[in-house]
Amino acid sequence: MAAGEKISNIKNNANVCFTAYEMDCLLLDSENKPCDTNTKYQSVVAKGTAVILEDISVKRSILNKIVNKYTPHLENSQLPENMVKGTAVIELNVTQITGKFYE
Repeated sequence: MAAGEKISNIKNNANVCFTAYEMDCLLLDSENKPCDTNTKYQSVVAKGTAVILEDISVKRSILNKIVNKYTPHLENSQLPENMVKGTAVIELNVTQITGKFYE
């Protein structure tokens, strides 16, 4: 069973917020004023609730997809049962998405 501060927090309050962003580049001021430097970026904020998944077969399937994406040469490797049981897999049920950008 996975444990830790994040797991305890989700068990106490399942409301979550997730942010992802991409910085394209710095936008330097034409007069080289450091306080007028900005960033070209895009971002998204997703809000919703988190569910800690307990079903071992569902967790194994999700973890195998992560292995296949990031280490495809290990695609046919068996994940040890104790590792699957001890790894937290959290499902986010998104209820609101917002985004912004600066160019």
